[in-house]
Amino acid sequence: MIKHWNRLTAIATLAAVLATTLFVGTTPVQAKSSTWKKVAIGAAAVGAYGALKGKKTLAIGGAVVAAGSYLKAKKDKKKEWRRSHRYRSSRYSNSRYSNTRYRRAR
Repeated sequence: MIKHWNRLTAIATLAAVLATTLFVGTTPVQAKSSTWKKVAIGAAAVGAYGALKGKKTLAIGGAVVAAGSYLKAKKDKKKEWRRSHRYRSSRYSNSRYSNTRYRRAR
């Protein structure tokens, strides 16, 4: 009976931590899209292991976390691209070559 409660407590704690991380929006400090991509790969591996061993909860949990992490990685990748694009455009748009013959035709 104690073993059952320990498992239940561990699963509930893991679910609470993952739900907070994935759905509330509080991410680790300076987490990049590559971090979420690695989490998605690891969770997919856990889900595949659970599917192979016939453990439904492990397979479903791994699949859910993998899907959430993948979507988060895509969103962060888009943010990173926008941030770098904004920096480049603001950095080089007012350059000293903007009003010369070297300027590109638009």
